[in-house]
Amino acid sequence: MMRRMMFAPALALATTPLSGSVSAPWPVAAAAAGATAAAQARCAAEGTVVQGGKVMDARIYRAMTGFAAQGGTTGGLGRTRFVVTRADDPQGKGAPGTLRDAAARAAAAGGGWIAFAPALAGKTITLTAPLRLGSNITVDGGCAAPMVTGQFRGSLVYLAGSRNVVMTRLSLQHAGPGTQGDCITVSHGADRIWLAYMRLRQCHDGLIDVTRDGNPGAMRVTISNNQFLDHDKAMLIVGGPVGPSCALSSNPVQVTVYRNMFLRTGQRHPRVSGDAFVDLAQNVVAFSPRQRAGGQTGGAYGTLATNGARVLIDGTAYVPPAGKKHYRIASNRAGNEDKASDARCSQGELEWEGSRPAGQAITAATGPAKLARMRPYRLPDLGTRAAPAMIRDLETRTGPSGI
Repeated sequence: MMRRMMFAPALALATTPLSGSVSAPWPVAAAAAGATAAAQARCAAEGTVVQGGKVMDARIYRAMTGFAAQGGTTGGLGRTRFVVTRADDPQGKGAPGTLRDAAARAAAAGGGWIAFAPALAGKTITLTAPLRLGSNITVDGGCAAPMVTGQFRGSLVYLAGSRNVVMTRLSLQHAGPGTQGDCITVSHGADRIWLAYMRLRQCHDGLIDVTRDGNPGAMRVTISNNQFLDHDKAMLIVGGPVGPSCALSSNPVQVTVYRNMFLRTGQRHPRVSGDAFVDLAQNVVAFSPRQRAGGQTGGAYGTLATNGARVLIDGTAYVPPAGKKHYRIASNRAGNEDKASDARCSQGELEWEGSRPAGQAITAATGPAKLARMRPYRLPDLGTRAAPAMIRDLETRTGPSGI
């Protein structure tokens, strides 16, 4: 029987200022009005370089890795800063100072950096309709790290065909009617996307879904240092159909899932289907069955690759629920939760490199192999660690306060 793991409280991390001209991304007088002392301290230390009203550098970009970094993702760097000062969203019309207004202005300008005033620290921004982000945009919760939520049909945030987008240091929760929609939907060939240092929980269908939806362009995404909590279906990644040989194309959906914590989530950590390659590295997956809105209990498993998909599982700890029942850690066969559309390619391919169920040693990659050669970048060598140490480490390095 697997021993249930205990999760220690998160600790704050020290930060080092960037060199150059560093300033808070909003007027000091405005920051002082209603902002907490803790938020002001985080603002002073976050290391954002602002020149001429444009964000030229930010410390958080040092943490980017994987396919987003390999694709040259910059988000709103070098572009105008737009500051959110209001937590409401009147009729979804984009009133001045709202998040919707900032997103619209950034899109109209061809891109931008969306920041949040420190007075929004601890506040909840309640959207009244889905938020659709354009290209060349960074949405950085920064020192405020607000919660963004909504109660409507569809996804909370759409990145449909967007290019070069960064979302970071936010909490997202979506509790609207129906079962369709996600916290974040990345679709229609969206490329060079980095989703990092966020806390996502209790959304409609999935927490993050990445789907090609027929667009033949490149899709390079990194999902890193996030906390995925209290949800049934965590993450879905779907490419197009594979060819007659069931091999990946020269341009599959490419997703790095790096150093995330999945806690009290049921399934899809991730589920990967079709022409897609996922690099699943240094995560903790503590999964357990979840009750859905209709009252039924969902499935519980770790990772699933099917319909020709490939997943490289590297240094990831799986913590199944305690009890006598045996749960799948990972599978390359479609089950009840995922029925293959093409019997020839019903299986995907999983390759393990130093990944073990919790309670045993978690080791770094053991060397090059077929799927390992599909990783075109180098991840930091984190060495050999026991699962409890890995869990404690990720608690301090994930979510809005993990940078």
